[in-house]
Amino acid sequence: MEGDNPQRPEGSDAPIGAPTPPPASVPEPPPVQVAPPPPPPSQPPA
Repeated sequence: MEGDNPQRPEGSDAPIGAPTPPPASVPEPPPVQVAPPPPPPSQPPA
């Protein structure tokens, strides 16, 4: 049945199989800077 293709929502001009671009109203979050864990305290073993 035409117009009932789940792979192509109505009102979409993108061809079937094309990735959907993210909405421009939602900016991408910046990469999270993960700090390295602090080095262990340098003390001789008990």
